Amino acid sequence: MGGAALEGRISYPPSIVSYPLILDPSLSAQGKGGGFIALVTGFVGICAWTLWGAVREAQDNAKRSKDVRTRLASKPILFSQHASCRMDCR
Repeated sequence: MGGAALEGRISYPPSIVSYPLILDPSLSAQGKGGGFIALVTGFVGICAWTLWGAVREAQDNAKRSKDVRTRLASKPILFSQHASCRMDCR
């Protein structure tokens, strides 16, 4: 029972059987600027990713700076005799 025996009995509409499948060239992205759009989209994506990283790094640095300022503010300010003398001279 090969496929050739059933081929005559089954009737398909011509739209399903038409081979090879030929696509309409007007639907193709080729020649329509698809490469340029992909390039611009990639560039915008890289810029957004870089900006996101810079903002995140700035937020992390601000948090670390706040922690350092808090730790330094909790310590008493002590000046050596040399430091006091230099401040008086200015």
